[in-house]
Parts: sequence; C-alpha cells; structure tokens
Amino acid sequence: MKKLLSTLLCLLLLTLVLVSCGDDSTPKPKADRPYLTLRMAIVVDDKTTDEGIAAMQKAFNDKCEVLLSTHIEFECIKASEYKARMTEIMNEVADEKAKQDAGKEDAMANAGTSTGTELDETDSKYPAASKAQFDILLIADEEMYEEYARKGWLVGLDSHFKGNFKTLNTKILSTAKELSMIDGVCYGVPANQAYGTYQYVMINKAAADYYQMEVDDIHSISDACQLITMMENAQAGHGLSKWEALYGENFSVFGMKESEFVLPNVQYISKDFTTPSLFGVTYSYMDIVTTLPDKARNLLKNSEYTRYLTMKFAGQKNGYFSADGNEENFLIGLAEGDYALRYSDDDYYFAPIMDPMFEREELFGGMLAVSKFTVDEKRSLEIVQELMTDANRADLLNIALFGDAQTNYYVEDDCVVYRNMSNYGVADGYLFGNLRELALPCKDLGQTKDEYTYASEHITDLAQRQPLFGETFYSYFALIDGEKWEAFDAYCAEKYTELMSSADMAAFEAKLAALVEEMNANADFTAMAHETVSHNDSTFETLGGCYYNYRQAGGAAPDFGTTQN
Repeated sequence: MKKLLSTLLCLLLLTLVLVSCGDDSTPKPKADRPYLTLRMAIVVDDKTTDEGIAAMQKAFNDKCEVLLSTHIEFECIKASEYKARMTEIMNEVADEKAKQDAGKEDAMANAGTSTGTELDETDSKYPAASKAQFDILLIADEEMYEEYARKGWLVGLDSHFKGNFKTLNTKILSTAKELSMIDGVCYGVPANQAYGTYQYVMINKAAADYYQMEVDDIHSISDACQLITMMENAQAGHGLSKWEALYGENFSVFGMKESEFVLPNVQYISKDFTTPSLFGVTYSYMDIVTTLPDKARNLLKNSEYTRYLTMKFAGQKNGYFSADGNEENFLIGLAEGDYALRYSDDDYYFAPIMDPMFEREELFGGMLAVSKFTVDEKRSLEIVQELMTDANRADLLNIALFGDAQTNYYVEDDCVVYRNMSNYGVADGYLFGNLRELALPCKDLGQTKDEYTYASEHITDLAQRQPLFGETFYSYFALIDGEKWEAFDAYCAEKYTELMSSADMAAFEAKLAALVEEMNANADFTAMAHETVSHNDSTFETLGGCYYNYRQAGGAAPDFGTTQN
C-alpha cells in the first residue's frame, strides 16, 4: 500500500513538473488581488496610427490582466505634443481631484475618461478610471521632472525602493538615482539606457598586425603612438614609407587635426579647465570613481603625459596630422561610439580609452514616474517593475515599445524584428526600460543579437565605473583667489607654449627636462602651486582644496557654509 501511494505521489509530482515546464506563459496572480484600472502615458512616433494603438493596448492588457490583475488605459501622445498635453492632463486631474476631495461632485458620477479606451463586456470586471486619476507617466526631460515634483504631482519612491521593490531598485545605477533626487527624494525611475559614448583610439589593423602590436594593451592615445615609434625604428623599406606608398593619396599618419590630438583622461587645472596646462589630474579610464586621484600635480612628471606631448610635438614637426581630419586612410585616429563599435570595422581596431561620460540631462528622457493621483502606488510600481526588469522576458516592454506582435514585430534570436508596414512605435528619446533586458529592434537599427549583448556590456561598464557627472565641478571654485589663480595659469601657459615651440626634437627634450628642473627649483612657482592648486582638505580657498572636496563629495554640489574634511 505504501509503495502504491508513493508511486501515485511521484506520478502526481511528475505531472505537475511537466505542466510547469510546458507552460511558459505568465503566472496567474493571487485570487484575492482586486482588479484595478490604471492610466499610463507613453510617447508614440509619427507613424503610429489609432489602429496601432488599439492593437498595442489589447496585446498589453491580455498579458497585464493575467499577470497583475490590472488593466491599463493608455494616453498615447505624439512627441511634439507630449509635454504640453501631459501638463494639461495633470492639471485636469488635479482640478478634478480637488473637487472630489471637497465633496463638490460625487466621485462615482464622474467615472470614465476621454482616453478612447472603451472596455467591452468581457472586461467589465475592471472599473473605468476616474477623471481624478492618473497613475504612470513618462518624464520627457529634467525641466518636466522638476516642475512636476515641485507641484506635488509625483510620488516619492524611496520608501518603496526599500520595501517591496528592491528588485527594481537593484536595476538602477546608484549615481543615476542620486542625481535624480530633489531635496533628498527620488521621484522617478531613471531608464538605464546606454548613456554617453566611449572614446576609442583607432589603430590600422594591417599595420598593427604587421608589427605584431598587442592591441589589448592599448589604454590611451600615447599607448597607440607606440605603433609610430615601431615604424620609425623599422628597417629600410619596412617603416612609415611602406604605408604611405600603400595608401597613396588621402592618407595621414594621424587621422585628425592637431587640435583634436588630445589626451582624454586628463583634467587640466587651467582657468577654463580645457586649455592645455602643465598642472592637472590624470587617471586611467579603468579607474572607478573612488580611486581617482585627489591631488593636482605637475603633469610633466607624468610619463603618459610626457609621451603624449612628445608624440604631439613630433607629429606637428613631421607633418603627421591631417589638414582637415577627413582622410580615408590613416594609422591612428580617434572615434566615439557605443560598446559595439569595437567590433564593427574590418580595417581598424577600436581600443577603448575612456568609458562613457554623459551629461546629467540624459537621465531624465524616458524616466518612469508614478503620479500622486494614482489609485494605487504599489500597483503602479508593479507595472514599472515589470517594464524595467527581466521578470517575464520583457514581454510587456516589447509590446509598449513595438506594438502587438502579430501586426508589428516578431522576436528572433532575442531581437525584435519589425514587420513591414508596422503601424506603431515609440518616439526616439522616449525608449524607457533597462537595456540589459530590452530586446532591441534589429532590422530598423541594423543590430544583431551580438550587439544586443554589447549594449548589456555598455550598461555594465557604467554600473562598475559610474561617471562623476562633473557639472558641479566648476561651482567649487567660486571662492578661490582669482589673481593668484590667473598668475599661476599664465605661468603654466607660458611654459607650455615655450615647450611646444621648440625648434626640433632635441630642443624639445632638453626644454622638457629643464622645465621639470625649473619647477622643482623655482621657489615662487612652488609657492604659487601650493597656494593655488595644492591638496588642501580643510578649505575651499585653494584650487586643490576645491578639487579634493569635490572628489570627496562624489561630484555633489558644494556647501560653502561648512568645512569638509
């Protein structure tokens, strides 16, 4: 008898396992969840038709109702009209909510919206949204984000991130979230798009392979210049002339103008922070934020910087630079692009020399926020979490972005492929979601499954080495003694000009050595450097102190009313 019961139990368990494995649909929610209708705004592009919107809404709700017992009424607004229309809607909702709160109108009498989403009899279990309700919206830019937060139209999300939505919280770059805060409160979920672009040094593949150059060891433009040194030291017939003869016209050693030949991982401590100087901060593109140097130094004591200056001087004297930067063939160049660029060309290697740096405003286009007028904060955030995590392989996200699968797209090898005559799409700049889980449209953007993987790597780099977002950098220098800084800056500029105007390489190298010695021996220069740019961690009065405090604060805005240590 026991054996029979055991056998029946095993068969039952096996049946359950097989049913579970054979059904990859979204799991049904708990039976006691109330049915809710939420209103959500998204931005569609110009090709989107009413039919496309209707099909998208049906496909979205077919999944969302099963997954979360939630029906979504969409406000699909064209990009050119979005901010004005969204503000109009929010004002209407705020007015209606005020009336209802004041008891001037009965809430039930005002049920129904003008969104154009009519529920048929089979959907009658979902209540129509109230005119005093709006739940989820896309943020267009920082101005809109700040305006809506200031008006009290957005829900502060911090308590939710610490509570039921830790999964969502882990998907947000911490620096991105911190920069989204207003008075210490985060009111939206920044979309982890592939912010910013890498900077690459381009190396001619044929030449690098010919000289057996280790491209993986290249982390700066000065590293790449070793190729030129190899050529200059090669035997007759195997040096630079070989490549000039090979390519003929439209060829330059450096595929850029002299002014574009820059060392990207240096922060000049000059009056405008961009003019070449002899003082500054250099760092590796591989450094994480917490390991960046705190102290401004004499750049001539930095071997990478002196190698760069030497090659720039040699290129200037030898005519290595392009006149207009448009040569078709060259040995070394610079480029910007996403992670996939390094795999995109048959003629050049792309060695990353700077991780993506992006501007603060990029955080806000595509941010998802929950309205203060939502009927349920947690239910609204459940929708956001489904859109921005990989809990269900981005089904809802793909529908929201690309429409219904039968009409507009199909998924092939984890890529979305648009069908011909698609009638739905989200406007560029409003592609919300976390790229790590987002299946990108291959056909329209020329992307492959591999490039989808590269986009994931792009996000990973941002997560590991989040940029400083240095927009508050300059505000740290408001209290510096301007006359001392200007005198020091003028001295550095004068010496830099003297060095780069040397008659020949021998004179350049002699001048370089003499300048280092002069700076070490010059008491006035040492005093000026100390007073102006030295590391001083207790005051904002020196440039070095400002830089130190800026670094200690992780790029946050300074508080000049207190002393930071």
